[in-house]
Amino acid sequence: MNALGPRGEYPLTIPVVVYNGVRPWTAPTDVRGLVGPVPDPLVGLVPSHPYLLVDLQRLDPAGMSTDNMIAALARFERASSEGDLGEAVRALGQWAGQSAEPELAARLEAWINLDVRPRLGLAGPPIRIGTGAPKGESMTTMLDRIDRWMEGQRGEGQRRLVHRLVRRKFGIGAEARLRPILEGISDPARIEAVADAVIDCDSAEALIARAKEVAGS
Repeated sequence: MNALGPRGEYPLTIPVVVYNGVRPWTAPTDVRGLVGPVPDPLVGLVPSHPYLLVDLQRLDPAGMSTDNMIAALARFERASSEGDLGEAVRALGQWAGQSAEPELAARLEAWINLDVRPRLGLAGPPIRIGTGAPKGESMTTMLDRIDRWMEGQRGEGQRRLVHRLVRRKFGIGAEARLRPILEGISDPARIEAVADAVIDCDSAEALIARAKEVAGS
């Protein structure tokens, strides 16, 4: 009752539909247009209530504020690469740092890990957004953690490519020997050096030796 106005008025309620389908939204944006034919005596009783349509696939997030949750959602829906996802994660991280809605942030976190990341083929540990920075951690530190997570995703993608190249050129046995060496390399530039070695080396022995040099450098 405390939410009512001084004369018992209800607060303004705005219905919102967030749509992420590929096809354009074609339904009427007033519930009146969704009601089937009614007898003439009842026409005046059909409710008329427009709703706000947010079409994520056709929304331009570049023109929206970076701390806008809807803009962050649009970035996720439009993401087609790890770079796009990184920008979306940063935007959502900024929003989460200012949000007082822990349940909503938790649901968004689950959506990222269960839907967005598999859609982009990303592996590795799940990313954690959370609401605000943990005690003793600044917002900048939290965004730095997000950047490190994205860097780790890049490394995982590079490793998968190296393993595929090794299998095709030297066979499964060489890949098995390379795996523990490659897992010990976290620097993306060094992983790229191992990928170059796969192309340059003429034998599995030469590749393993080069990979060990890169890992120890």
